[in-house]
Amino acid sequence: MATASTEPRITLHPHDRRVQVTIGDTLLADTTRAVELRERSYPQRQYAPRDDIRMGL
Repeated sequence: MATASTEPRITLHPHDRRVQVTIGDTLLADTTRAVELRERSYPQRQYAPRDDIRMGL
């Protein structure tokens, strides 16, 4: 019988480095306020606040 983990499946952590997203030479996002999402069995991902993303592009 499998035992349930007491660890949450998804955790959020402040990201301690600058995150920039570009396509070619175009800067789409630039933030030092990203949040890293960690989910079991998946790669870590960074999410940037909407205010730090050029949403009009």
